[in-house]
Amino acid sequence: MKYYIVEDDPNIVLILKQIISDCGLGTVIGSTHDGLQALEEIRQLKPDIALVDLFIPSLDGLSLVQKLDSSTAVIMISQVSAKDMISKAYESGVKFFVQKPINAVEVRSVITMVKDNIESDRTLSQIKSMFSIDQNTSMPPVRTSPEKTNEKRIEGILSELGIIGDTGTENIAKCTQWLMLHPNALNEMSLKKFFSQFSEQPKSFEQRIRRTAASALNNLAHMGVEDYGNPVFQDYAHVLFPFKEVRAEMNGITSKKNIHGTVNIRKFLDGLAHICSDSSRI
Repeated sequence: MKYYIVEDDPNIVLILKQIISDCGLGTVIGSTHDGLQALEEIRQLKPDIALVDLFIPSLDGLSLVQKLDSSTAVIMISQVSAKDMISKAYESGVKFFVQKPINAVEVRSVITMVKDNIESDRTLSQIKSMFSIDQNTSMPPVRTSPEKTNEKRIEGILSELGIIGDTGTENIAKCTQWLMLHPNALNEMSLKKFFSQFSEQPKSFEQRIRRTAASALNNLAHMGVEDYGNPVFQDYAHVLFPFKEVRAEMNGITSKKNIHGTVNIRKFLDGLAHICSDSSRI
């Protein structure tokens, strides 16, 4: 994994380089304190992850992020804690926020999460490129009797997410079993058509899944608030939900306000099927 650092404090640059090197997270391929220079070099070097300070000379961090393409994930570094500024950062394409003063444990955890998310997305893309469904042909039949091994793996993961007894669990399991056999299918059709394969009332079927997925998001957010290094949080949060939605759910918990992240059904089911299909997790 390749990193580029945009920071006007040389001590922080050294700290970030040390963390990345000592933790075996990858290689720092460049750094600068200037926003315009960063824009040019990031476009040339194409790092996987850029760690960007919000306040830098010539081009501020948010403006820099807005000019970068999505091939580089961005972690914003700043002392700013205002919610409106953080919200603008996420809208600009920032993947995660690290607060100053720098905490080595937090930096390592955040970088690891972003790194794992990138690797998971790339794996999913590779899997999807291997399988394609012709939209003009009929859909493969739903597998009504999945292998016991798949059932156990799904059940185990749903249990770790704390939703094994929820009303939508069975629906999620059916969809996951089918997507394990047809990895690219969900991207080739509408959600209504997809859920119609499993129920004559696809809207109700979807709502049960959405409510249960929202419970999983809340459970993971609680884990992250209590312990950022929680292995279940680390393994599943970034694969099943967008980063900003996990952060929103965590903010709601810490602020004790009625704030919740939003569930993306496609990402949740695709991510769950990917996790269950990953032989390295057996």
